[in-house]
Amino acid sequence: MKFFLSVLTLTIATILSVTGLIGNARTIPNQEVAQRSTTSSQRKPLPLNVPELAIIRLKNRSSYTGNLTVFNTNNLKLEANGNSNTFPLSQVKEIEFQGDVYINNPDGRIRRVPWRGGEKILPGLPITAFKLGNPPKTAILNLNSLTPEGYNRLSKDFAKKHGIKRILMDSPEKVTIKIEEIE
Repeated sequence: MKFFLSVLTLTIATILSVTGLIGNARTIPNQEVAQRSTTSSQRKPLPLNVPELAIIRLKNRSSYTGNLTVFNTNNLKLEANGNSNTFPLSQVKEIEFQGDVYINNPDGRIRRVPWRGGEKILPGLPITAFKLGNPPKTAILNLNSLTPEGYNRLSKDFAKKHGIKRILMDSPEKVTIKIEEIE
């Protein structure tokens, strides 16, 4: 039996070395690893359209409605009827967007587009991932913090236009963002 096992082991080793399977493993240089990680962190951002109306719900259960004009890591600004209110993000529970979405046609005209459904939930994004545009009818969502699986799933829909539906404040640094297809 011992003889049979040693012959079998020797035969397998010979076959593997002849076919080139042994010794074909290569180590990846640190520079190549750095290049791969850089590539995965430079993902295409997702442009978003922002509806006209934002409802800000605070942690003390009060709410305010208007146009979201400022959103940064410290606070947000809501404008309605010529008045504006600034709220520290530490007091905000969520921002819900309602109403119509408008986009610019190639000829420069603005038109209303319908919501199509297909809601996507993007949890655990850093608060800096959402950048409100100027004018505030547009935004950019930086997707570098998504898992590779989440990014690949979402990147299949990059050709479609999206609008933002909701921002949930998970913590002072993290948000969950809900988007939906438009047009």
